[in-house]
Amino acid sequence: MLILHKITTVRYFGYKKSCLNHNADSVLFIQTYRSLATSFFHKNELDSASFFYIKATKIAEALNSEKYLIKLYNNLATIYSLFARNETARKYYLKGLELARKRGNKMEQIKICYNMSNSFF
Repeated sequence: MLILHKITTVRYFGYKKSCLNHNADSVLFIQTYRSLATSFFHKNELDSASFFYIKATKIAEALNSEKYLIKLYNNLATIYSLFARNETARKYYLKGLELARKRGNKMEQIKICYNMSNSFF
């Protein structure tokens, strides 16, 4: 049943290319993919979570949406650390930390540093 749900979800959002002409639509896709990813993460379905985090990240990068990228990089890094892909995790933590510092977002800096410390120590 879960596989059917994933396929249906992917098909539902499969028309995204025609909708990505407007920033509002793009942000909606970022939020939706991120929500799906978070749901899968909490269900410990890390492959599905990473799939949707990556989709959201690609859209956010295309829009240069730093606000979303900070959180998405942190989330991706956490998943990569759980997969024991430490170099990839480190890359994403540092990208998120750099953006958080650039934007002066202290709370996200703390979250990223906390997650990094849990991942590597």
